[in-house]
Amino acid sequence: MKTYRVYGLWTASKVIGEFEANSEEEAIAMAEDSDGAHASLCWECSREVELSDSAPYKYEAEEA
Repeated sequence: MKTYRVYGLWTASKVIGEFEANSEEEAIAMAEDSDGAHASLCWECSREVELSDSAPYKYEAEEA
């Protein structure tokens, strides 16, 4: 019998901020350039979860 290492993949979201803009596209562009457009894990969580990229792969916007 073989031994297998199994990984789980999750998707998470983070509020980057609220931006005054004329459109969702403009607000997303502002968010991409903001200081909040990154994520990190604390040392304890990083022992169990690997964050493959600290930048979002997709942005979404909604009216606040």
